[in-house]
Amino acid sequence: MKKFASAAICIFFLIKCQCQALQDVDFDYVNKKMIFPAVIRPLTKDDHYIIEIPSSLSYYHDQLQIRDEIWNPFINNVVEIKAKLNTSKFDYRIVFKAAGITNITAQPAKRLSIEVPLPNGSSRPADGYVRDFTCNFVCNMLLYSGTGQLLATYPVTTAKDVFTVTFHKDFLTADNKPVNPKTAVPFLAEKQLMDAETMYHDLMARKMEQIVAYKVFQQAGLMVNMLFENYNTYKCEYGYGYIKTKKRLYDYADFDKYVASYLTAVDVMDKGDYATCVKICDTLEAQFKIMLTSKDARIDKNVQQAIHYNLAHLALLQGKIDDARKNFDDVVNSGVLPWAPMMATLALRIRTFNMYYSLKNIQDDAGKIEINS
Repeated sequence: MKKFASAAICIFFLIKCQCQALQDVDFDYVNKKMIFPAVIRPLTKDDHYIIEIPSSLSYYHDQLQIRDEIWNPFINNVVEIKAKLNTSKFDYRIVFKAAGITNITAQPAKRLSIEVPLPNGSSRPADGYVRDFTCNFVCNMLLYSGTGQLLATYPVTTAKDVFTVTFHKDFLTADNKPVNPKTAVPFLAEKQLMDAETMYHDLMARKMEQIVAYKVFQQAGLMVNMLFENYNTYKCEYGYGYIKTKKRLYDYADFDKYVASYLTAVDVMDKGDYATCVKICDTLEAQFKIMLTSKDARIDKNVQQAIHYNLAHLALLQGKIDDARKNFDDVVNSGVLPWAPMMATLALRIRTFNMYYSLKNIQDDAGKIEINS
């Protein structure tokens, strides 16, 4: 199996601590799928729905522009439910409410050195300055019945969600599209960066709104899929930490057994038996937590890190998103970079599972939603 590329930057080395070497641990992953049952129910080709996008945003002043420059080219195909679009007769009306990009805030200019790819396959060096801008884009999804009854309101993003967009030399070029952004080429001097920001202020803000709106509406489209379709994640990476077999300082047969059980859990999940998966995870959670609280010398810093990583995945599969985040933070606090591949893939899984369970909790609070209710 492939190994995470982050091994060199994590914990896979021996250090001395009070004359005691730390146990070598490692991380790996398996590719498995998860199928989430539709939050409401799967729609069929006999069902009909309509999606309404905002009539305007902060820098897009009519709905046609939003449709032509954001929704149709980039988002339209994200929605993959079996029901048919119908603007006059529908069972569900889905409304995306958003006022647009807000709180655009410039960050300090930063130096960037990169290799810019060329059409002939070679590259050229580029060194200079770019600037990050942070912003917000609040969006809610309102679900109505065909008779106009408001069934539920689902937050897509909130004021707590902060987006970062980098302004660079090629930012405003026509081929810098949200779905396939161009490499951030720096301005040669900071003054050139500042001059461009002044000259193209409104165009720059509009482009930022297009990029951020794409991300937000893409998430909204995925939420629609989760509401009305059995959502298949297809093959995704589910990681696990384990004790290296060579140069073991202590007996870790119990740890090996727990990891084997975890692999069984994700395997039965892949086969569609989620109930059995959760049952296995419940047992493993208790076992790993007992191990984590042990004062034994064998449960050193490295082993604790692997345990937290495993507990994050177990919590994820149990639907305990807060616990998954806490254990994710514990791993990061122990020295692993949050953008290392082993952590980035876990963060993606947490976001997907959180989206599903947030929708499910809102629907459960709203009560059972029926067609034509």
